Amino acid sequence: MSKQYKGKTCVYCAIPGVSSTGDHIVARKFFSVDERDNLPQVPACAACNSTKSALETYLTALLPQGARHQDNVADHWAESRRRIDKNQRLYRELQEGAEISIRVDETGKPVAETTIPIDSSKLLELSRYIAKGLLFHHWRVIVPKDQVIHSQFMNEAGESNFSNMITALQQVVPNASSEEVLKTTGVIQLGRQTVTYEGFFLPPDEPLSAWRLNFYRARLGIPGVNETTSNLMMLIPGKSTQLT
Repeated sequence: MSKQYKGKTCVYCAIPGVSSTGDHIVARKFFSVDERDNLPQVPACAACNSTKSALETYLTALLPQGARHQDNVADHWAESRRRIDKNQRLYRELQEGAEISIRVDETGKPVAETTIPIDSSKLLELSRYIAKGLLFHHWRVIVPKDQVIHSQFMNEAGESNFSNMITALQQVVPNASSEEVLKTTGVIQLGRQTVTYEGFFLPPDEPLSAWRLNFYRARLGIPGVNETTSNLMMLIPGKSTQLT
């Protein structure tokens, strides 16, 4: 492991000098093998890396089952099924909780779909780690350990609301067009749109940051009832510290 990640402040717990490894902000296992080059990394301590890895192990087994981010997602489904089959406890949980539901497609034809249970709290928890990682990766900002990060699912309308939020900030914040006042990433794609995100950081006074994140364009919830995509929004209120 490169020395650049050792003995630094852990991006996730904000403790100085404890990092022992470089952690991929979005785990390599979310991507096909040929998509894993140049994924962003940040300094992490062993404890945070272990906790985050447990969340990733669970989610990389389940989330690809709902993948619809590109025309051919068969490889993602197959890899996901392989991981599920290796985890007998998870396999039994999915068998017990799986349900058949009917949705109507765009032609009006009823389509039977199998839905599987997923602990959405784990996806929300992982998204908070990712928000900290991305804020550091783009602008070298460390989020204090006790800082509350709000994370929630968005329906598709929420995506446009996020963009409207950035536009509104540009209108109300003086000189918001300046990178020194309002910093934005634009839409970033990792892999072949496997993961997409966008974020902004408002540095002056009480720093504010918000992020939009999506895995696989996966469908969550009950089809036709409370279905949503795996759109997540993470909001980091003030008191984050920018490294100089």
